[in-house]
Amino acid sequence: MAWAKHQYTKGQIDRAGDILSHENPFENNPLGADEYFEAIDIVNNWRAVHGYPLQQMKMALKRRAKRICPSAIIAQRLKRLVSIRLKLRLSREAGHHPTLSQMQDIGGCRAVLQTVHQVRQVEKLFQDASKKSPNRGPQFSKSFDYISHPKTNGYRSLHLIYRFRSDSEEHSCYNGQRIEIQLRSKPQHYWATAVETYSTFSGEL
Repeated sequence: MAWAKHQYTKGQIDRAGDILSHENPFENNPLGADEYFEAIDIVNNWRAVHGYPLQQMKMALKRRAKRICPSAIIAQRLKRLVSIRLKLRLSREAGHHPTLSQMQDIGGCRAVLQTVHQVRQVEKLFQDASKKSPNRGPQFSKSFDYISHPKTNGYRSLHLIYRFRSDSEEHSCYNGQRIEIQLRSKPQHYWATAVETYSTFSGEL
């Protein structure tokens, strides 16, 4: 399989995200449709270059999750263009200046385990791996613990953000790509699915 490679600069990526973040995509866009459709091409390439790092992180997640819970459900996805646009727009409307190149969840994988205790065990496996080889493999960036601190809508999940890192000359072009890992228990997954379904239909992401 031929994995997508970078075709655009960080500035071009953020400019494309800025264009898509407007409710009216032609606002502040004197080139009109041509620039808008070019922005879509840039965003789609940016999505695609998360493919290889995401695949590698999913395999690492699968090994560790299955070690703790053989029945763990593993999934991966690239964030859809419509979801990227909505997230950028909501961020803009909240008074922020969203940058597409800094979005942390374009590539994401998930493990659904039986219990919260198993979630913490998998988390520890990732922590131990980072401590054992701090200069090799994926680089831990940050975490969002929505289990200890649930969102106001009741959403609970553990999010781990990693930056891809490879010594391979062939794959070093993906170094720095952010991939989000989500760890949930089954009950948390059922709730999250309900919240995401509601948010999709209500336009709240």
